[in-house]
Amino acid sequence: QEDYGKVWNGLRVRIGIHTGFGEIKKDPVSHGYDYYGTVVNTAARTESIAHGGQVIMTEAALAASGISEDRVVPMGAVMLRGVPDPIQMFELTTVANRIFPPLRVEKAQEEGDLADLDGASS
Repeated sequence: QEDYGKVWNGLRVRIGIHTGFGEIKKDPVSHGYDYYGTVVNTAARTESIAHGGQVIMTEAALAASGISEDRVVPMGAVMLRGVPDPIQMFELTTVANRIFPPLRVEKAQEEGDLADLDGASS
């Protein structure tokens, strides 16, 4: 319990991981790159349903990662706005015995976290 407090003291970021091929365009003003498409939307929306300190990944990310399935907890299929089919989600076990509430699917929709992100830049 003492170690647990040390690990979870402070800022807790939520992480959503997805993989695939998106569209990339160079911005002539900033000389940086803008990332577009369903892959970007899916990654952002995956992150939006997680809780602080939680790492959520899609089935595609799990398959591409090489992480063994004993390191993840299946979260079930989730509908994400702008994504036509439900996506299987998995929680990466980062700290033993850490338990999170159910995914924030409804809360994210209420807060507008799932706003259309086509054209979002990184």
